[in-house]
Amino acid sequence: MTPFGGPPARDGRGIHGPSRAAAARPEVWVADDPRDSVPTAAEVCNVLYGGFHNSTESRRLAGELAAAWPPLRHHTYAGRALVRRMVQHLIAAGVEQFLDIGGGIAQHGATHEIIADTITDPSARPLPGLTPAGGPAQRARVVCADLDPIATDVNRRHLEDLAWATAVVGDLRRPHSILDDPVVNTTLNLDRPVGVLLLGVLHHLPPDADLVQILRTTADALTPGSYLAVSLLTIDPDPAGAAAQRHAAALYTRTPTPLHLRPARNITDLLQHPQLPDLHLVDPGVVPAHHWQPDPDDEPGFPAPHLLAALARIGPAAPSDTAGSRPGPPC
Repeated sequence: MTPFGGPPARDGRGIHGPSRAAAARPEVWVADDPRDSVPTAAEVCNVLYGGFHNSTESRRLAGELAAAWPPLRHHTYAGRALVRRMVQHLIAAGVEQFLDIGGGIAQHGATHEIIADTITDPSARPLPGLTPAGGPAQRARVVCADLDPIATDVNRRHLEDLAWATAVVGDLRRPHSILDDPVVNTTLNLDRPVGVLLLGVLHHLPPDADLVQILRTTADALTPGSYLAVSLLTIDPDPAGAAAQRHAAALYTRTPTPLHLRPARNITDLLQHPQLPDLHLVDPGVVPAHHWQPDPDDEPGFPAPHLLAALARIGPAAPSDTAGSRPGPPC
């Protein structure tokens, strides 16, 4: 069972069980580190989706958060499942390079595992470019960038046997600290399409962070045909739910990256901002995470009405796969 009485872990296609690729490799445990006396958002999330790279303080905080705002567990599970669906969509669209920013600890359904499973799954349909070659993929490339140095250390150990994946420390508040990183530019070719994943990270940026400028700077550094994947927790319109969220946010101040929730309308406005004219939303637009291209073969998903998700293509609009301004399901 997952922590705090959550649903049982699922198999390799699911949310928080080890993938086929992960199951084939020995797990790497987080080393004792004096920095673990401070809980972190990456480790809290790792606890909530059933991982084991977390400290005592992070486990304690995760328990308090789950008690303060019980829907947090479902939103965490839904967010993890969303990563899989978005990465698989991008692979099917021909994207071979991924920059996963703020994705936390690369365990149980992480981007590199999804790629490996998708490419090596004998039942998967053929995809352009990515082919088995003595390893999960010949042309796939993944960089995980995170502000948390402990999460980055763990990720580097997770990925050290993969020539096509690595991890760096980077601060999304200063996008060029990531985009200009030599490791990022050695691993990825920014002159070719890249899928940038900003899933579950923007709500950890402070209120004074200029989200429009962050997205614009990131998009401007990428070639047309690249994608931005975004998900953010939003404020519950129900007063009781919003009060529970405020309680959880107050607990999150014990981490270096507290939680800052924004109204749902602000998220839609952000992704359709006039300063971002080259972002074109892929169907179904901005919707709750469990409504973003749900997989009919999956078990019933976890409801996540306050985690909004969207995928945007950079460059000229592609009429066959863009959502324009059409609204998605209600939040």
